[in-house]
Parts: sequence; structure tokens; C-alpha cells
Amino acid sequence: MRVMGLMLARFAVASAVLSIDCLATAQKPDLHAGGATPSLLENHKTTKVMLPGYHVAGSTLTVDGACSLVSYEAGENQVVMSLAAERALTDHEGYCNLHVKNAAGEASTWVMVGFTDGEQAQVNAA
Repeated sequence: MRVMGLMLARFAVASAVLSIDCLATAQKPDLHAGGATPSLLENHKTTKVMLPGYHVAGSTLTVDGACSLVSYEAGENQVVMSLAAERALTDHEGYCNLHVKNAAGEASTWVMVGFTDGEQAQVNAA
């Protein structure tokens, strides 16, 4: 009986260590590593954007607003993406919102989409 108790105790300790290890590795993405580069996209162009961060390996990326996602790759310390900027003349804010999600949570940030010179002249004239 004593041997069985020791086996159960060892199993409980091993399970606790594994649980703690899983919790330590599953962390919410952290985008406080310097911001996206570039932070201003040219309208009607596809641009490669690098977003540094922590705990982003294997994350999924979604975007909304004044851009669409062409492709992305989530590495250990950054997400590299191609974004197609499509800001409408009626969009007064021009935000392209980036959402990085993993099993532990989600973090978001944004980049701006600027008007072309001709579009800015139209907006100013209106």
C-alpha cells in the first residue's frame, strides 16, 4: 500500500510540473516591442510590414479597416505580413487594424493608410 501511495504522489508531482510548464509556454501575444514598420502605408499598394512582438510564434493574424491581408508569417519574435491598402475617400480615419491571436489570447495594434496626393486634394476640396 505504501508503494502505491508513493507512486500516486510522484504522479501528482509530475502532473503539476507538466501543468505549470504548459501554463508558462501559453502566453498572450505581446506587441510592445517597437511597433509596426512601416507604420504608414501608401493607398492602393501592397506593402511588406514587420510587426515585432513576444509570444507570436504560431499565432494567427487577421486585419480589418482600410487594408486586407495578402499573406503573413508568424515567427518567434515578429510577424511579417503583406498588406494591401485600400482606403476609401469617405474613410476619415484610415486605420488598418492588426489582430494577433494565439491559444492564450489576442493583442491588437494598427497602422495608418494615407491618401495619395490626388485623393488628399479631393478630400480637401470637399
